[in-house]
Amino acid sequence: MNILLESRVFHPSVGGMETVARQLAEAWVRRGHDVQIATQTPIGSAEEVRACEVYRLPSLSTRLRLLSNADVYVQSGISLKTLPLGWITQTPMVVIHHNMLPLKGSTIGVRNGMKRVASRFSENIAVSEAVANDLPRDQTSVIHNPFEPSFSDSGQDVESHRLLFVGRLVSVKGADIALRAIAELDERYILDICGEGPERDALEELAHRLKIADRVTFHGWVDHQDLAPLAQAAAIQLIPSRYEPFGIVALEGIAAGCAIVAADTGGLPEAVGPCGVLVSPNDSGTFAEAIHHAAANRSQLLSHRQEHLRHFHIDTIADQYLDVFSQAVCG
Repeated sequence: MNILLESRVFHPSVGGMETVARQLAEAWVRRGHDVQIATQTPIGSAEEVRACEVYRLPSLSTRLRLLSNADVYVQSGISLKTLPLGWITQTPMVVIHHNMLPLKGSTIGVRNGMKRVASRFSENIAVSEAVANDLPRDQTSVIHNPFEPSFSDSGQDVESHRLLFVGRLVSVKGADIALRAIAELDERYILDICGEGPERDALEELAHRLKIADRVTFHGWVDHQDLAPLAQAAAIQLIPSRYEPFGIVALEGIAAGCAIVAADTGGLPEAVGPCGVLVSPNDSGTFAEAIHHAAANRSQLLSHRQEHLRHFHIDTIADQYLDVFSQAVCG
């Protein structure tokens, strides 16, 4: 099968969508398919993706040529600008939806409404049930993001009251909720915060106001190599997000041996599975209670973690995608 994958952002840019696109493209090539990638990410110093042709900032004529030769046109994130090109060339189309499409807000709501209408003219893949709820269900398959662990459980004993937060320091990620929850717990609980963002100063100030600054360490941005020992040392990972379409960070924590305490929102219930405790968003009191429960029941929560993680293996996910592509091609 000749697969044209369009991903607005791509390797060597670093991010969730870029990583997923690269993982999938390489998995499809390993299965004997031809994969071309169109992206708006300019070339960097990093090496290209193995066995894939990557077209960076392609012209209109190049896009049309690629589409004419493709068996299936796959968009990683719906693009109202380029989706009509698939209609012009009559190439079977599949759109991967990474985010929900709420209709609130004047400008965003209108654009999301247009995206919902456009999704009726393609097959759709949603990364979670929460994302699928905004799409035509008879044309939508739920396929979770693939996960390849950067590190695993060290097998060493962990401090049962050591907590970890990994994420951007912005309101939607809810680090403030984690801090308020820590303030309601006894002094045995300590928290490592790994991430950077515009709210860092405000969060550090909040930690001082709550009188927990001596129990919270702000590490700033941490690369995967340095994150590994922090994740392996933690007993519980906190994900108090106010919005999370899926939550690959939960799988990373589970692989490292962390039980999860997460907000019951978006795709987090699917990512957390049996390996954690879900609580109502924006409720620091309930979050604190859940942390205490998870600390006391960590072994039980993680008893099925290997089985849970297998559901997200790249080979399993890549094959599920190929099944949808075949359906789109066969009409």
